[in-house]
Amino acid sequence: MTVSTSRASRSRTANGVFDEAATADVLFRLVAAVVLHRDRDVSLTMVSTLGLLEQKGPCRVTELATIEDVAQPSMTALVNRLERLGLVDRHRHPGDQRVVLVSLRPAGADYLRSFGAVHVRALVPLLAELSAEETAALVAATPALQHLSELVERERITARTNLPMDPAPMTRRAHGGKETGHGLSGR
Repeated sequence: MTVSTSRASRSRTANGVFDEAATADVLFRLVAAVVLHRDRDVSLTMVSTLGLLEQKGPCRVTELATIEDVAQPSMTALVNRLERLGLVDRHRHPGDQRVVLVSLRPAGADYLRSFGAVHVRALVPLLAELSAEETAALVAATPALQHLSELVERERITARTNLPMDPAPMTRRAHGGKETGHGLSGR
């Protein structure tokens, strides 16, 4: 297998070798550790569904179920719970009154922001314990991590629906529509 020069250059670390599997393992363990600090009243699928509604706008329950890879009855129950919590609304499609759409309520967007803030607060003290060299490496890696986050989100949505997704909303999040510099939307 031939590796292009630019890819080979990007794949080199200080010791000259980039181990993609080891890096992926570290990222996975970091995400898993952060997720353990989450609010237990709302499932990760519920948070993911709120984020999806933030990104795509109003969706049918069937579309949400497909993207989240759950059965439609499970998604219906999840949407019922989100609706009881006041985080989403159901309404008729303006062009086809037979279609019911689920949309994010302002309280749902607020929940996503607070969910993200909890995780940021959990990481900040740990980042302060890093050496200056480690901090500089993270700062240098931030654009790549941002891009990786966007690729994960795009893959999650397009792989399940085969629908193209506009990448622009991934950089505008619940912070008043402002650019946040990360693709996590407070998730």
